[in-house]
Amino acid sequence: MNTLDINKSLMQDIIVASVEMEELCPELYLFLDETPQLRNEVIEKTPSTAALQEYLETLKCQLLKFNCLPLVIVSAV
Repeated sequence: MNTLDINKSLMQDIIVASVEMEELCPELYLFLDETPQLRNEVIEKTPSTAALQEYLETLKCQLLKFNCLPLVIVSAV
């Protein structure tokens, strides 16, 4: 799988996690940033795979911490 495919899959997982958060923990969703905080956003116009993975893991951890139902997300990497 190439980087573009991996990033596409990670973005899909981020969307699923965000929707789950919105439906299951609306009070938590209110504090969700619109986009991941990316370290390379000034240099590059697209997020790195590492930044997307980190953001997805953060979403998963927040859902678990706030006792939302477990995610059904299979990461691309």
